Amino acid sequence: MGILALAGLVLSLALLIPPAQKQILVAMSAIPLLLLLIGQLILPRSRRSIRVWFNPIVLEIGDELVPLFDEGAPMSRLSGRDLTYSSFQQWHDFEIVPHRFWLLAAIGLLSPVAIWASLQKQVGVSGTVSLFYYSAIRWSILTAISKRWVWERHMLRLNGIALAAFSVSTEGRYHQIRYNFVDPEDGHRSGWFECMICNRSDDMTIIFYDSDNPDRSVPAVGLMFHRLVWRERPAPVIVPRANQET
Repeated sequence: MGILALAGLVLSLALLIPPAQKQILVAMSAIPLLLLLIGQLILPRSRRSIRVWFNPIVLEIGDELVPLFDEGAPMSRLSGRDLTYSSFQQWHDFEIVPHRFWLLAAIGLLSPVAIWASLQKQVGVSGTVSLFYYSAIRWSILTAISKRWVWERHMLRLNGIALAAFSVSTEGRYHQIRYNFVDPEDGHRSGWFECMICNRSDDMTIIFYDSDNPDRSVPAVGLMFHRLVWRERPAPVIVPRANQET
């Protein structure tokens, strides 16, 4: 609603100041494109590798630690891959890969068209209704999506990384993701996150959080423009016995 209110304010100024109307509308139309460029050129590079330590899932009974799953038994899914108990107590490598480029490309094409249209004609009072109901809504949608792109790129710079279980509930058009994770000081943290797109086929997710303020976090499963891909470890090189003897 804040972006829509801003659109209404800017369009009102454009109507009240006819001599500067084209300049105001051009600047307004350029904002989504500018946000795309900020996310691509200033914030993190398009691909980034991370390492995550998978802690074992155990129950503490008295002084004894009892695993919840048998060795090799399937437990849950993460980034499209089944996890087994043997996946834990070791490091795993992932790559952050940009996702849904078609949506970013659409914004990149529509913004120049809007800039061109702003230069073509002057909008008078008679065009107020059309201007508010169509231009404001279209601009608000493009700006909100572009703003989300920049926000994700910024949050992925957080240096805290943890594995977490999560649950999803749906309210209207939005999914609410609730998750729990453990920070390096063994502090149990929880959070919630609202998004329109969520991969509900996974049971676990990676959390990016601020190590100085662990309550500031985002789950990878709710990202719109990025996804985590497992990095395949290179197969060990087997040297033939004949070569070893020489």
